[in-house]
Amino acid sequence: MSRCDVCAEGTISQYPNDDIGLVVDDNNAVQLIFIQTQQMKETFAKFPEVLLLGGTYSTNNCGMPLYSFLAEDGYGQGQIVGMFLLNGEGTNQISTG
Repeated sequence: MSRCDVCAEGTISQYPNDDIGLVVDDNNAVQLIFIQTQQMKETFAKFPEVLLLGGTYSTNNCGMPLYSFLAEDGYGQGQIVGMFLLNGEGTNQISTG
């Protein structure tokens, strides 16, 4: 079991209202991990008008690019309302996300 698996198991049981999605390929290799906390859901429900997408390179310990969905709040500031890690940055991976 990898370090990422252990972190996800603890998070799922500790925060049941959060959503964690996992997409694997035919070889059970992780292609996508989606995370949305209860607070992120509530923020998006309040400010659904503007949704932005931002990304980083593979700078985390899992070596996967991180993308964040941001909603613009009432003060014009971006608030993270969802995020996902992808197994690569090609067109196929991004269209899966």
